[in-house]
Amino acid sequence: MVQLLSRVYQLVQEQGGDVAEVLGEKASMARLLKLSTLDEMTNWFRKRLFQPVIHFWREQEESQYMNIARRMIRLIEERYDRELSLEACAEELNFHPVYLSRVFKKEAGVNFTEYLAEYRMEKAKTWLQTTDLKISEIAEKLNYTNPTAFIRTFRKITGTTPGKYREQQR
Repeated sequence: MVQLLSRVYQLVQEQGGDVAEVLGEKASMARLLKLSTLDEMTNWFRKRLFQPVIHFWREQEESQYMNIARRMIRLIEERYDRELSLEACAEELNFHPVYLSRVFKKEAGVNFTEYLAEYRMEKAKTWLQTTDLKISEIAEKLNYTNPTAFIRTFRKITGTTPGKYREQQR
């Protein structure tokens, strides 16, 4: 049991946790050694050790998910005008694409492809409002090789075509 407790301490520290903060004084080696019955030990491990550690790990996991999603969003913001895929993000961030996909969907509420398309369409809306760029030029700036595909995506996301959107905004 002492080895188990030592290993749990080590795992908490490896995850960047402070054992005293995560477990408190009641989960110390000295407290464990004062326990005498199997029931006391079972309850101590469950309540004083495992529950706080599981809670800590869940918080760490959530924090990691948010960090990964933020990094992916930053990549989208920096590279929206180039070819960008989930696989490219996975390679850059050193994660498996399926894992990234799950994390991103959990944190952003939409999948990677939808978020990228929505981000690009927000850029397109800004340019339609503030510039005289042709729709085909905006499509090209957003890495659409086919203006028709851009118009289709724009309509799907905004409910109107880029040309009509521009007319309505001016």
